[in-house]
Amino acid sequence: MKKYLNYILLFGFLQLGLNLGRTQVNVQVGYGLSFLNPKVNDAIIHDYLTENDWLVKKDIQLNMLHGIDLGLKHTWSAIAMGIVWKNRGGKLNFEGLHPVTGSLNKQELFYSLNTYSLFLETNGRFIGLGATLDWNDFGIKQRYTGLDSKINIISEANWGHRFYLNLNFPAGNSAQICLQFSYHLPYGEFDLNPLANSILTNNSKLYSKDKWNQFGITLLINNGP
Repeated sequence: MKKYLNYILLFGFLQLGLNLGRTQVNVQVGYGLSFLNPKVNDAIIHDYLTENDWLVKKDIQLNMLHGIDLGLKHTWSAIAMGIVWKNRGGKLNFEGLHPVTGSLNKQELFYSLNTYSLFLETNGRFIGLGATLDWNDFGIKQRYTGLDSKINIISEANWGHRFYLNLNFPAGNSAQICLQFSYHLPYGEFDLNPLANSILTNNSKLYSKDKWNQFGITLLINNGP
C-alpha cells in the first residue's frame, strides 16, 4: 500500500509542476462518519460486561466514530494539495444498580481519534481521487458516577495514510459540495491493554494490539467554485 501511495504522490507532483498557471485556495468544512471493527476493544468490553453482569446494557460495541473536518486546499487546474484535520469520536455508556451497594453506577468511555493530514488529489469537475499522509492521535478517557472530570487511560499516536474518492457537486460560484468515500489505514497498532487494566477487576489476560482500519464517508463544503 505504501508503494502505491508513493506513486500517487509522484504523479501529483509532476502534475503540479505542469499546472502552476491557474491556482485557487479553498477552505474546507465538513462532517464525517468512520466505520470500524475494533475486535480487541470489543473483546475487552465483552469481558467487562461478563464480569459485571448487573449492568443494564449487554451488547455494546464501538463500530462508528463521527466528527468534523476542517481543511485548507490549494487548487491548480488538474491537481490540488492541502492540509486537513479530522476529528472523530465516540462514547460507550454503562450503567446499572450495583448488587452490593444498591446505588446506580454509571461509567462512560470516551474515544477520540484526531487525524492531521497532508493530501494530494486530482481536481476533476465531478470525480476526483486522492491520497493522504496522516498523523493519528488516539485516546481513551473514562468518567465515573459523581465525577465531572475525565480520567485519561490511553494516549497514543502513529502514522498512516488514506485513499479516497470525491464526488463533486458544483454549487455556483460561491461553493462546491463534495461527498468523499475513504479507506483509512494506520501504519501501526494501538495497545488497548491499559483499557483492560483500568476497567477489569480480574484481568490476567494479555490482549493483542488493535489496528483501527476504517471506512469513511464525509460531506465537505468548499468555498469558491
